[in-house]
Amino acid sequence: RATIVPMLIILNERPVCPVPESARIDELYPAPRDRIDYSLPRPRGLLNWRRFFYPLLGAMAFLGRGLRTILQLVLPDLQEDASPPPQAGARIRREASAAPAASSRRVLQLAAVGLPLLVLVITLLMYWYRGYNRENEYQTALTLAQQKYQQAQTANPEAARALLTEAEQHLQQAAAIKSDAPEIAALQISLQEERDDINGVQRLYYVPELRRYTDSGAQLRRVVVQGVHVYVLDSGLNRLYHHTLDDVGDSLLPDDGSPVLVQQGQPLDGLTVGEMLDMVWMPAGGNRQTSDLLVLQRDGLLEFDPDWGATPLAISGFERWQTPVAIASYFGNFYLLDAQANQIYRYLPTANGYEALPDTYFPPESDVDLQNAVDFAIDGAVYVLFADGQIQKFFGGQPAPFQLRGLDTPFQNPTAIFTAPDELVQYLYIADAGNQRIVQLTKEGVFVRQLKPRASDGIVFDDLRALYVDEIGQKLFVLNGSSLFAPSLPPPANLNPSNLNSGQQSETQTNAE
Repeated sequence: RATIVPMLIILNERPVCPVPESARIDELYPAPRDRIDYSLPRPRGLLNWRRFFYPLLGAMAFLGRGLRTILQLVLPDLQEDASPPPQAGARIRREASAAPAASSRRVLQLAAVGLPLLVLVITLLMYWYRGYNRENEYQTALTLAQQKYQQAQTANPEAARALLTEAEQHLQQAAAIKSDAPEIAALQISLQEERDDINGVQRLYYVPELRRYTDSGAQLRRVVVQGVHVYVLDSGLNRLYHHTLDDVGDSLLPDDGSPVLVQQGQPLDGLTVGEMLDMVWMPAGGNRQTSDLLVLQRDGLLEFDPDWGATPLAISGFERWQTPVAIASYFGNFYLLDAQANQIYRYLPTANGYEALPDTYFPPESDVDLQNAVDFAIDGAVYVLFADGQIQKFFGGQPAPFQLRGLDTPFQNPTAIFTAPDELVQYLYIADAGNQRIVQLTKEGVFVRQLKPRASDGIVFDDLRALYVDEIGQKLFVLNGSSLFAPSLPPPANLNPSNLNSGQQSETQTNAE
């Protein structure tokens, strides 16, 4: 015992280390090193899918357990109803099972109420999550469209057109999500204005519809305007209409009787009006003393004078015509473009019409190809428009310098060309149905501008047939589809005076045409 006690005393004693009084706790027990966080940063702007997947999975498991509990509660009751009558000792068992049955009913009631609520909550969460992602998609598309638009404002024209196309694509994606958002409409207007500015588009701010020709089979072919008189040729029904403008020029006076001057099959001075192909206003000049309207038939001409009405006009050599495409006039001379013959015939006026045989405009050795010509115009030179969008200029039967420059988009389905001598019209005008526009060029082919209606007016020049331009009166007369429009001709912006085709050599100077 004397040996054991001292040993216990020794074992129970703790060694004591001397500690300086100035020592601090953090020096004696240094803090552990900070742990390095190797987790990836959570992406911003998107919800973490785990926050919805795991609760959704738990909710589905809860629904499964609830359904299983309901089945377990319902099926035993069905079996109990079919069981035989209770026997001795059943009362004790019923009393023992009364408490669990009541508890089961409470569980069933809670499940009946809680399960629809849970389904409703899950559905609302899913809708909210879907709306959140759609809002992100909308904001992303709108932001990209705005960025492309801002970049286009400082880019060169070619790059700006590409940027505006990209901006339009992003804006369409945003519009598919929120089509009625006001910022979309505002950006669409800005994009259109920027595109118009780059492409030299001027909008026609007032495009009155003078008349709509609704008869079945109508095919409007040409419009000619002289003063207040408006003539419209319908080659589908073979009718020639005559209308009168009001003082303002934005509407037509009511018809005094039938507006149809002549039509196919109508007897006229012992002859019968045939198929009408084209018409032109013929000014006085040379041996011609009057100015009036000429209408081309398959086998001759009709002349219409507002005072004398319509009469046949003598013309020779019509039996050699193969495929007449269009007619034109200059200083009293009558011109007919025959595509199949690869020739333009020129008739000089005589006392009773055009009784002398025509001259051929192109020399016999010429290799000109007029097979695809759709229209032509004369101002002293001859301008021929082709279906593929080419324009060829001739002077005295020989090719003259002409090059299309500055067009943002090549012509697509051009249908008509218009010009006149410089004292009346200083530019070329082309009806470009494929691009829904009227293009104005200098007489050397330099682009000036393109004219389109405003989108808000609901008018689209997608079926242009013909046009007549009054530069002095600043009016356009346009046949589009089955309608006749008369918009005002706006003054061109940033017009370069050097583009004017002044000094154009005329027929009266050289008599070459």
